Amino acid sequence: MLGISLDSQAFRDHLDRIHPPDQRFPCSTKTFPGTLFHNYTTLGISYSFDEKQTGGDLVLAAIHLYNDGISGYSRYALEDVFPLPYGLRMDLTGQEIVALLDEPTSKEKYPKCCVVYDNLGIQIDLAAKDWEDPNCKIECFTVYST
Repeated sequence: MLGISLDSQAFRDHLDRIHPPDQRFPCSTKTFPGTLFHNYTTLGISYSFDEKQTGGDLVLAAIHLYNDGISGYSRYALEDVFPLPYGLRMDLTGQEIVALLDEPTSKEKYPKCCVVYDNLGIQIDLAAKDWEDPNCKIECFTVYST
């Protein structure tokens, strides 16, 4: 799905397949140079589209899935029809993620902890400032093009 055009039938089919009928249009959009976000805050999902080239088509570069209360989003609500990859779930802790996927490619600690698995194309932001917190939960799960 990553790499498809915002205006493509494939993206419209995706929305028709997994989004409830009354939530197929974004609650809001946000634009940055070369990037457009379609935000579905009540579903806990945001689609990030990047220009392939200046002035070119916008293509899906990343999908962000949120936990409840993060950046104004509700908890990701489409796991039954659009599950997280690799057996992950939004209720896992950082330790459970590493136990499931092994050590990440990289870890960040500022401003919050996050783990990156470049080989899998995922980044997981955690609600913790310390890696030793055994109960740190996912704040945002991002799938991106590798």
